[in-house]
Amino acid sequence: NVGYYFDWDTAWDGNGIHQLQARAVAANGKTAELANSQSGSSSTPVNVQNTLTACSRVPLYRYYRAGTRSHFYTRLWSELGAGTSEWQYEGVQAFVFPQLQGTSTIPLHRLWNNTSQDHFYTTRADEVASAQTRGYAYEGINAYVLPDGKYGGIPLHRYYHGGFGKHFYTTSWDELGGGRDGWTYEGAIGYVFDSPAGCELRNKHVYLPLMRK
Repeated sequence: NVGYYFDWDTAWDGNGIHQLQARAVAANGKTAELANSQSGSSSTPVNVQNTLTACSRVPLYRYYRAGTRSHFYTRLWSELGAGTSEWQYEGVQAFVFPQLQGTSTIPLHRLWNNTSQDHFYTTRADEVASAQTRGYAYEGINAYVLPDGKYGGIPLHRYYHGGFGKHFYTTSWDELGGGRDGWTYEGAIGYVFDSPAGCELRNKHVYLPLMRK
């Protein structure tokens, strides 16, 4: 290993990174050009993709099933697409990360209660365990979000309706505010984004070992 760090310049399109120029910078300030890649895929054996995942926000889609008053949120368009005969597509609720971003993000877990027909989302391990004792089945990590409002994140609010036995999630405070019409506000479960554009790590230094062949 030698004393280099990664640095890079980027250009952007609507889907994330369009061009990337990566450099290895030594302690004495000398640089070595490593890659000039398109859409974040390196043309060299050096793995620059690992420095780019924080720039790759994806939509969190929102759906509603009127028959059961249930809401569903997923980053996978393949699950319900533009909607079905039961599920109405309501649009993009927010933008999230599809992968863990080092120590900067936390997992958003998804659970399902077949009796109450309710999806439950949380970033807390204790809530996952508690929900499982109440009949919720764990379905996996839905996405990765921020634990606080750093880097321009906005809160993803959670509400619960005891009469319906349903949870609801939104980034818009205007929808239910501090709670109304039977909905109790349970707080922000994490922080997300309202846009896919931008990157918290743009033109930052990521310290990595540069391996000699």
